[in-house]
Amino acid sequence: MQSVQTLSTQIQEIIGLLDNSNTNTNNQQIRPATKSKPKQFTELKTNEDDNDANDELGGAWDGRPKTARGTRDYNPGDMIIREQMMSSIKRNFTKFGGQFMETPVFELRDILMDKYGEDEKLIYDLAKQEAETLCLRYDLTVPLARYVAMNRKDIKSPFKAARVGRVYRRDQPYMSKGRLREFWQCDFDIIRTAEPQNKLDLILDDMETVALTIQQLRDLIGDCFVLLINNRKLLDTIMDICKVPTDKIKAISSAIDKLDKKDWECVKEEMIEKGIDGETAEMLRRFTEINGTPDEVLTKLRNDKYLKQRLENNDVSTIQALQEFDLLLSFVKSYNSDLFQFLRIDMSMVRGLDYYTGIIMEAQFADKEIASQYGSIAGGGRYDKLVSRFVTSDKEQYPCVGSSIGFERIFSYLKNTRGINVGVQTDVLVCEATSKSDSDASGYGLYAARLQLLQELRLNTSMNVEIMSKLKPGFRDQIDYAESREIKWMIILGESEIQNNTVNLRRLFCKGDIVLTKDAKRGRILEVITTSKQPQFKCEPVDEAEKDKKKKSGKKAKDWILNKKQIKSIIQNGVEITLPQIEGLPRNELLPFFIKVGQMNANDNTSNDSK
Repeated sequence: MQSVQTLSTQIQEIIGLLDNSNTNTNNQQIRPATKSKPKQFTELKTNEDDNDANDELGGAWDGRPKTARGTRDYNPGDMIIREQMMSSIKRNFTKFGGQFMETPVFELRDILMDKYGEDEKLIYDLAKQEAETLCLRYDLTVPLARYVAMNRKDIKSPFKAARVGRVYRRDQPYMSKGRLREFWQCDFDIIRTAEPQNKLDLILDDMETVALTIQQLRDLIGDCFVLLINNRKLLDTIMDICKVPTDKIKAISSAIDKLDKKDWECVKEEMIEKGIDGETAEMLRRFTEINGTPDEVLTKLRNDKYLKQRLENNDVSTIQALQEFDLLLSFVKSYNSDLFQFLRIDMSMVRGLDYYTGIIMEAQFADKEIASQYGSIAGGGRYDKLVSRFVTSDKEQYPCVGSSIGFERIFSYLKNTRGINVGVQTDVLVCEATSKSDSDASGYGLYAARLQLLQELRLNTSMNVEIMSKLKPGFRDQIDYAESREIKWMIILGESEIQNNTVNLRRLFCKGDIVLTKDAKRGRILEVITTSKQPQFKCEPVDEAEKDKKKKSGKKAKDWILNKKQIKSIIQNGVEITLPQIEGLPRNELLPFFIKVGQMNANDNTSNDSK
């Protein structure tokens, strides 16, 4: 009698399918489930198609390797950008007093439910495990609230929780714009374990969150963004003025939140479908169209006849919302008035999550066309009641505020606009140059000398160093190896160099280098072109005078194509390096030389991170 298939039997079947071979199990021949022979693995599927019609239920595996829909692999070039982004984000978390922590990627289903409004349908359910029903986490905020509730007696207030981790959503993926089903979030939240005696102290936490969000974005993408802010208390007042029924507020808020993606008529139609009449919808439109600089918007709000009446009647929610706006802007101005250039108040910015109670914020690219491509690139707000949902006492209060950086969308923007390199971070390649006349009793070349120098540089400098993993490699092969991996420095050893205790150095030109031409022009290498015998370099001008000249003429500065003979030197961290090659450098000067180069690299990286 044939037994029920075990897990190991199923695995054997899969292996049989992959090997396109037959496997006997319990004397029964297992055949491939598909009638046709699977295609060879050389036909790879990258799954970058944003409009892939297959979903989880209908997209059966056809034998070709591919990633699951809404997920992607990251190649070494991608990871260079992502690691630089993550380093910048973590560094700012630390600067603002962040304490790093982690939570599991899955939670009990009851922990996540009733926290996300309409977005709850995007939560991934997992198969039931023993007595537990689990879900993959939708964000990092609700797990944090659960953690605080569990550890509230041990947490020192205020708790500045910094987290980076993967989250999962059953969203409609749009890969090239950074909308995925598995993606990274980078969150910073300030949690107090009790309400302060002066509630306005909480606005200082709001200001810190605003300042951190702006700093993060400036370090990642420069100044090409705006941070939209609003206040849920003011939105609740507007809902009351417009006579939106209490049980409809969540649904109507969700509709309003789509105004940045849909025109008014579509949003109005959705509002009517969700239970309000056209007159109420038009009343809401009157308020949601208010946006601009903080001073402009607050003046409009205070002069609005409906809000003015609320203020005259001492409506607490209206007074608090406007007071919080005023105090927040005052704190921002005291901290750094330069941040005002990024702030806008937008009454149509709602953010549909259920748990927000005060300030809400969302960052977008300042250019509307770019903003429409990538959507929001940061968001957050105040959520004073979320932790309280996980404790039994009504007396316990846990005021919280935080923000999240749109890591994947910013990565997509940087990759699409700045490109990627080959993903190798090696600084130095230790090479050998031998000829037929050199003595080589072993036939292995100078591998021992290369290995000795390799270890010496790794141990005593900050440089990343490697060798070509080949005995007696050809010199041309080593040059090709360095150029293909964008390795900047080659240390060259030969029989004569070993005898004289010297080395030769060669500095290669690589993507990203700032070069000075012989006619005194500066350019940044965008691409190394190796189709000809001698490499050529596509460069963009970086001289401000040259840019201004082209700008005044109405012409875009053209890229240059240069060869080695046209380049005089390399500029690194403001220092001109006039050497393409050094011959006969004494060995005792090699380590000090690369220690200095390592310091220059560190300074250059710090300068780039602060831009």
